[in-house]
Amino acid sequence: MRMQGVLRPAQGGREKLAGTSCCRAAVSVAIAAFLAATAPPPGNTASTADFTRLVVLGDGFAAGEADGTLFDGQSAPVPVPLGQRESFASHLGAAMDTAVVFPRIEYPGRFGRNQVILKPGHCEFEADAFTVGFGLGGRVDPFEVPNVVAVPEQRVRDALDRRWDIDPQDLSTVDTVEDLILGLPFAFLPAPPASQVETALAQVPTFAVVWLGNEDVLAAARRGDAEGLTPSPEFREAIEEVLDALVASGAGAAVANIPDPTVLPLFMPEQELFDYLVEHRDPEDPVEPDVTHDGIRILLGVPRRGYMLRTFQAFASAEGIGDGLQPAPLPGNLFLSAREVRRIRLAVRRYNAAIAAAAAERGIVLVDVHGLFEGWRGEGVDAGGRHLATGYLGGLFGLDGIHPTNSGHALIAGAVLDAINRACGTDLEGPDLDAVVAADPLAICSGPAR
Repeated sequence: MRMQGVLRPAQGGREKLAGTSCCRAAVSVAIAAFLAATAPPPGNTASTADFTRLVVLGDGFAAGEADGTLFDGQSAPVPVPLGQRESFASHLGAAMDTAVVFPRIEYPGRFGRNQVILKPGHCEFEADAFTVGFGLGGRVDPFEVPNVVAVPEQRVRDALDRRWDIDPQDLSTVDTVEDLILGLPFAFLPAPPASQVETALAQVPTFAVVWLGNEDVLAAARRGDAEGLTPSPEFREAIEEVLDALVASGAGAAVANIPDPTVLPLFMPEQELFDYLVEHRDPEDPVEPDVTHDGIRILLGVPRRGYMLRTFQAFASAEGIGDGLQPAPLPGNLFLSAREVRRIRLAVRRYNAAIAAAAAERGIVLVDVHGLFEGWRGEGVDAGGRHLATGYLGGLFGLDGIHPTNSGHALIAGAVLDAINRACGTDLEGPDLDAVVAADPLAICSGPAR
């Protein structure tokens, strides 16, 4: 059963919901069926390795956000192997032999965000290499009860405190990502608004995988500013509250730490920027061939060891300055200075120390995603006949320069499962990386295996 018009824009506003009592009954049946299907068999004893009822908490990384938005690739007119179902959570469910249910969003993505699509035959960041899919925002099935409750753009504190707020008689009130992911189907019971953590706990999980904290860094870094970083004491307090809530519920848990954001191809090192501008210089311009690295760096205002944001706005501004069509230097929100990078990396170290300490004190499995990503930056990965790297279109990160590709998600799943196996004495098998890479539409631009 599905409810027509839920979260799909209509002329003059979003459609209103009729038949609320019928919806309450349908939602109650859906929730009861979900809990019954995932209930442990009689006599099963709880342990830190009981995966019967899995929940996954986090931000866009854990939600399966891809290429700028959140969507279910299987809901495309011609299904595409991208989006939510390709995320590491799916691999965890397969390895743990347990249900994984996403709050599936209709292709090409949720309202307010648009999907970036690479045109065939292109393997470079340039304007004519991409098209855009305009997000419509619909839940594929608003009666599904997801156990992947990760919410894009949420910081750790948000996961504790930010709740959905829906009037079931007026779907124009479904206007936040919390409403879209956490509010359905519960708004139609009606149930009290709940946060991400509260929604996870309501499912009485036996095991939780948590990957929060990325947005405590990225929200600031994406603005080219280190001022918006979450203060370390506030971060530590929030992550401890999340983990305490899970421990108190009796669930086993694994928590992942935070990578250095400059490993993400969204952030373009100034040397790479110089190489790009030289490569794309106009050979007819007698001035450009003589421009030096230092000259370009000083002109644009990007300091040594700084990073420009890999966005069309930043590229257009850099080229406009180079052509004398725009005043120098680059606006400060389009790059990170070396000083800002140092502040961001210090914050990441402090956040990760807080995560490690909190996990150790509570007997929670720690997953070193920071170390995993650093390995990618240094060595890359050979799989499926390809050499995957962290550069843009290198096969590990998608078209938004932030979220992992299918291949990246498979590697993350392997790291989570390895950490659980070491800590819990389990023998969970990771995904077939060669098969994932071979089917990954964003691995095509990566080079051959070395």
